[in-house]
Amino acid sequence: MSYQDNRAKVFDRSMVNHLEEKTNIIYHAAFKQFLKSNVKKEFDPRNTKAREKLTYLSKQQFYELSTDVYDELIRRQAKNIDTSFLQPNESFHPKRNQARQKLSTLSISRFLDLLGDVSFELERRFPELAENVTTSSKCSDIYAESYTHSLSDSTSTLLNSGLLVPKTFHPNTIIPNKSVMVEEGSDVELSPIKASISSNSFRLDAASQELSRSLDKKTDDYNLRLKDMDYHENKINSKKQTINDRTESIDNMRKNESTIDYEYRIVSLQNKILSLESQLNVVNVKLSESEQELSLIKKTYEKNVEDEIQLRKTLENNLKELQQSNKVLNEEIQILNKKQDTLNKNNEKYQLLLVNYEKLKFEMEEQQQVTNEVKREAREFLKEMKSLSEKETCSWQQIETLSQQVSFLQDEVKEWKNQYSRAKSQLLGLKATSYTQPLKFKTNYEDCIEEHGIISNIAITTFQIAIDDLLHAGRSLEHRNVLDAMKDVIVSIKSINMDLEDNKHKSIFNDPQKSSAIAKLKSRMSATTNNLMIASKNHALNKGLSPVSLLDAAAFHLTATVVELVKLVKLQPPTITDSLEELNNNFDDIKKPSINPSLTQTDLDVSEDKTLEILSKNTDIPDICSTNTDTSKMPKTSVLKAVIDSDFDNNLDDFKTFLETKTEDIVELIQSLLSSIRADAQIKKLKDHMSKITNIVQSVVSKTFQVIAIENDENLREKISTIVNGLISCCSRSEELLSDKIENINIDKSFKQKLAGIAFDIAKQTKELLRTINGDNGNA
Repeated sequence: MSYQDNRAKVFDRSMVNHLEEKTNIIYHAAFKQFLKSNVKKEFDPRNTKAREKLTYLSKQQFYELSTDVYDELIRRQAKNIDTSFLQPNESFHPKRNQARQKLSTLSISRFLDLLGDVSFELERRFPELAENVTTSSKCSDIYAESYTHSLSDSTSTLLNSGLLVPKTFHPNTIIPNKSVMVEEGSDVELSPIKASISSNSFRLDAASQELSRSLDKKTDDYNLRLKDMDYHENKINSKKQTINDRTESIDNMRKNESTIDYEYRIVSLQNKILSLESQLNVVNVKLSESEQELSLIKKTYEKNVEDEIQLRKTLENNLKELQQSNKVLNEEIQILNKKQDTLNKNNEKYQLLLVNYEKLKFEMEEQQQVTNEVKREAREFLKEMKSLSEKETCSWQQIETLSQQVSFLQDEVKEWKNQYSRAKSQLLGLKATSYTQPLKFKTNYEDCIEEHGIISNIAITTFQIAIDDLLHAGRSLEHRNVLDAMKDVIVSIKSINMDLEDNKHKSIFNDPQKSSAIAKLKSRMSATTNNLMIASKNHALNKGLSPVSLLDAAAFHLTATVVELVKLVKLQPPTITDSLEELNNNFDDIKKPSINPSLTQTDLDVSEDKTLEILSKNTDIPDICSTNTDTSKMPKTSVLKAVIDSDFDNNLDDFKTFLETKTEDIVELIQSLLSSIRADAQIKKLKDHMSKITNIVQSVVSKTFQVIAIENDENLREKISTIVNGLISCCSRSEELLSDKIENINIDKSFKQKLAGIAFDIAKQTKELLRTINGDNGNA
């Protein structure tokens, strides 16, 4: 065993208790001596409460308080005061250091009261101190200065070692101030070294680096303590030497002093030797425990270092795994972002498809309504047919004969129409004329016919006939005929498209500019055909409520598009020989039709009369055998040009005069309408004014279409067409607004504003049309 371990075994707890008693004796003697040296006022009964509070303190707490008061007393008695307060000790609790500093702020009287209270409590806790007051005071005169300082140092060392201080301050400790002591917690804590080790053991798992720094710091603290112990050991040796010197001086003093004094000095020196030996034992024990704790800390440190290395390896592995997983997650996030973008695009497409679906659904519902209406009408017709069949008295054979006759006549009419179209297209190329009288309006197609033309003459002629039929049907009383005429127009448009598709190999389609222009015209032709279908359907379903001018406008736009297309791609040259032979054969077939033998002569006569009637209405070929050329039998070679020829003789001045007159009439009627609106007139009167305005506008629109048909300036035509469409829209708005109002009912403010707005728009569009026509004439 080492020398330090042997010294630790020699240590006896009784020596420590003896040292505590000696320390209390020194404190009590110092307190009494200071109180005697200062004039003490009489005891204040109010200090009784402070003394009662001191009785509640534990042994350790009271020992710490008396030590702090003694240190403050030594600081105040020192001649050279280096500091104005007690310096903090790292081994003490922060609140204890704070209380030690506050002792310096006490006044002399307050400090004397505190000394008296602590001295009183010492005498109460240790009654033997009161008996030894006289002896202690005598001893203090001999060695007070040296012994008190050494005892104070030894006491601080004992407190720092943790052996005599089983209890320390807690955060709930209350430091006495102004001679008032308060109870503090009595919880037992570990020594500073063990508490530090315990706290560090809890921090190992949280931060290994903090532990390393803490262990290094504590190792340095223990090295400093070892140096401090060596210093105290040297100091004890020096004090032993001092004791030996004093023993020699005592031997010398024996000769001169009395025996009583000599024995007293011997006892004092023996007490001092005991005190120094106890200090030496305490230092040895402290050194032994410090070495044990140091070895334990080293083992703990080594173990913690190994754990830290292992933990670092584990953390590095975990970090690598996390980085790998983070990389994988980033890739997955990128993939998900791409998928999200794709989903967003698909969602937009879905929304567009949904809107288209809703539109198609709405159109399908409209078509379904039309289908249901047609079915309903068919059922009504069927019922009528059944009722008529029941009422019919003629035989079934006659009915069958008539139906065959009707079918034959319908086929014959179609055949005559086809022959008419072919004959008309072929006769356009003939230089000789078979007319007995020259026509007033002559068509000239020679500029549009080329060898490499694309559209056939038959298709154009069929289109013209279909447009004529559509316009006649629009002005007839049977509005359902508009749908049939519209179908013929669509068939003629399809034949034109087929001519374009069949001749795509020709050189005109190789030219990028002409090919692009053809594509645009085809697209416009499709759009204008759709507009014509809608206008025809509205006119037929509304039973003539829709203005005829709308139908004329749609037909005009489609005709203008077809004309531009013909000018661009040209017409095919007619094959006269083949067409005439085919026409001859067809005439022979028509002259000798295959009629059912069951038909009577009367039926044949009726069929012949109807055939002649159809021919007189539809053919453009004049009666060559007849010398009487009536104007009613003039050919219809265009949709609107014959009308223009008969009304205006291609004179724009007449149209200008007409337009100025109608504009003045419209302005006067609009003023009358506005006056009626201000006078709160009835709805019937407003309808009369608006119907007059609408009639004039429709006549202006019709005449304007006729003028546009012969106009060559494309920009002017488009500008006039825009104005005309605005006038047609105003008429439609007025009809919709007035159709919902019942007569003899007061009208509201919004109705008046809408009606006045329509009237102002009509006036504005009419004046704009007049300015456009005048500007065009000025330029011409």
